[in-house]
Amino acid sequence: MVLTLGDLKLDLMTRAVGRGEVHFELQPREFGLLEYLMLHVGPVVARTVLLEHVWDNHFDPQTNAIDVHLSSITCICWTALANARAQFKRSEMSKRVRARF
Repeated sequence: MVLTLGDLKLDLMTRAVGRGEVHFELQPREFGLLEYLMLHVGPVVARTVLLEHVWDNHFDPQTNAIDVHLSSITCICWTALANARAQFKRSEMSKRVRARF
């Protein structure tokens, strides 16, 4: 089963994650958090609910574990996109240079 939200895809069988043509890896907790949020699009999900479903434990609701993992997911996703764009630009530049000679 593949979850899709915009250009974000999450393959539950292979645990592959990608945006458009860019694929990247997430740690198990990050994957679980993203999966839960993609399955529950729309309503606001309480921190305690996320902690219970993703961490399978009752954590202190004041913990910053959710913030840390969401920040990590965001950083990984944007870094992967930036790297893919930079690689594409280098590839295009190389093609232009070869075309001139």
